[in-house]
Amino acid sequence: CFAHDLISYCFGMPLTIVLLAGVLCDAPTQEAFSELVTKAHVALGAQISVFNTLERMVKFGYHQLPSDNVRHCLLYCLLFPEHQGIAVKELIWYWIMDGLLQKNIGFDEANHIGKEILDVLIKHGMVYLDDNGHIRMHDVVRETVSRYGKDNGYKEQHDWHVNNPISIRLEHLAKYSRRVLLMDTEMECLYGSPCCSFISSLHLRGNYLLKAMSEEFFCHMGQLEILDLSFTLIQVLPPSISCLTRLRMLLLTGCDYLKEIR
Repeated sequence: CFAHDLISYCFGMPLTIVLLAGVLCDAPTQEAFSELVTKAHVALGAQISVFNTLERMVKFGYHQLPSDNVRHCLLYCLLFPEHQGIAVKELIWYWIMDGLLQKNIGFDEANHIGKEILDVLIKHGMVYLDDNGHIRMHDVVRETVSRYGKDNGYKEQHDWHVNNPISIRLEHLAKYSRRVLLMDTEMECLYGSPCCSFISSLHLRGNYLLKAMSEEFFCHMGQLEILDLSFTLIQVLPPSISCLTRLRMLLLTGCDYLKEIR
């Protein structure tokens, strides 16, 4: 009866019901189920509005995810543009590259763990799979967990079409996140020498017009470990790439115009 009251409390909103079901489905016993129902009542509090209930349900669902690792994998999705779905294979690959999955294991095992984590996030309603096989996050979920993302170094990265110098934008993002994704823009060149001393990964994949970088571009990125230049028109890697003494992964898939690696 208590659980039935909780369902009626959801205003009939599909997302709220999905999130609630995602939390309750993990209960191994009736006792655990009843305890979760009680916690959900407390978390949702008084009925104020539909949006307030949705937001509280997202927060409750986020904290009920099975581990910090799963939560970090969810927050990683904030790094991708809001309008951009993420291919399942690519998302798991990013998790592996950036060390969010267990270290010192083989790729196949890491890939298997990544699929299990993704299944958990889908089951809990935190992300969903669209008709094109891409992972997406509901707007309310994204807006709510973005606060946790900023606290954990996964700041949302958007508004790349603003006409500011690229170095300023990179430096701004580097203040909030060690991982910077600058993908699918219309920029043709990367200028200057942005001060991004603490970023660990820079993903420039899919910038199909990008063909040049200033020679000093990487001078102040000494902590960079992952650099993804895949599917760009880049022709020559700048001399400053030698400053990346901690680089452990350089991705150049689809760089058909690349002539020289210094």
